[in-house]
Amino acid sequence: MPAATEKIPERVPFNVYAMLIMLTFLFTGGATWMLGDELSKVWHFFDKKEEMPKKATHVTVINKNAEQFPDNFQLTDDDRADWDLAAKSLYPKDTPEFPVKDYEWPAGYDPLQYSIQYNGDNLNPGKDRPDMDKQSQILLNAAGAAKPAAGDAPKGDAAAAPAAPAAPAAPAAPAAPAAPEPEKK
Repeated sequence: MPAATEKIPERVPFNVYAMLIMLTFLFTGGATWMLGDELSKVWHFFDKKEEMPKKATHVTVINKNAEQFPDNFQLTDDDRADWDLAAKSLYPKDTPEFPVKDYEWPAGYDPLQYSIQYNGDNLNPGKDRPDMDKQSQILLNAAGAAKPAAGDAPKGDAAAAPAAPAAPAAPAAPAAPAAPEPEKK
């Protein structure tokens, strides 16, 4: 076959650098759109400050005096309010209630100063806890087990209360016959 005499039209060459620039703009735009979507839906970044839901922002500390009582935790009102906000943000329709009931200490009791101390005398007053009896009485009164005062104690048989009359006894059921004893060999 003879060589072609007509000129073959030249193909436009593929420009790799132009394609990289176009892909860079495309992916940068997509990443920006995804970031904006995340900021608006999850973080409410573009919402008006008046319409933003209240979030839990309090940083919990273990107690008021963490150096002196490093092992004792004290639940504060701020912690309790933040728990409600966090639970409401996770479960807006069926918000669970706080899992612990009766967590407040009785009025006048200091849970940090009078908590159970490791390797310490937790029953008797001492130089570190001089009014241990008073604090123990506060806890007992709150639990409903009031300790009688010294003057209220009964004195022998004279202070015994008269016995209440006994209720009439119900007729006894007939006794079952005794089982025979096994023979000894």
